[in-house]
Amino acid sequence: VNGRTVYQGHLFVGEQLLSESGMRHHPVTPMTDSNLLRLMESQAAGRCGLVTAAEMDRGAEAVSEKLRQLAQDGVRYAVLDTLNERHLLTQGEALKTMKLVTGGSGLAIGLARQWAQNGDRAAEAAGAPQGEKAAVLSGSCSVMTNRQVAHYRERASAQAIDISRCLEPQARTAYAAELAHWAHWAQRHAGEALAPLIYA
Repeated sequence: VNGRTVYQGHLFVGEQLLSESGMRHHPVTPMTDSNLLRLMESQAAGRCGLVTAAEMDRGAEAVSEKLRQLAQDGVRYAVLDTLNERHLLTQGEALKTMKLVTGGSGLAIGLARQWAQNGDRAAEAAGAPQGEKAAVLSGSCSVMTNRQVAHYRERASAQAIDISRCLEPQARTAYAAELAHWAHWAQRHAGEALAPLIYA
């Protein structure tokens, strides 16, 4: 629906590789590489593995087994090929107990269906993040994300990151120290109806 697919670990926007789309000119995070495994490994410690489209076609148990195998091999992160909605549903089933999952909005389709089928309150919690250790982080510059942030800010405590101070060589060291204190700000807002939001 959104025109996003992942094949052999490469992210496509419609029929174009991410690196050949308009995102290659993004003002903050220019996307010059479409290989999500390389992007992960360049930004984190450890290796990234791949669950291929053929493995996705074999269903949730095959995906879970591949993820276990990758973990046993010392792989810390995984990219899952995604060509269609059936793959999103497979991901929802295979990833429903994972502690940390990230991806495009389509990923929520499979996760929400799993939570609903299990009568799990996680779906409600995902829409209204709560808890003493919960925080919402948003760094996307997309129009939709900006609308979601505006909606959430009307209901919860929020802090905006000053991107210009992050990018200015003279200011960024001092600003990084200032941002580190926002953890205390987030803790002060723990227990409120909605988790605090930090956004760019």
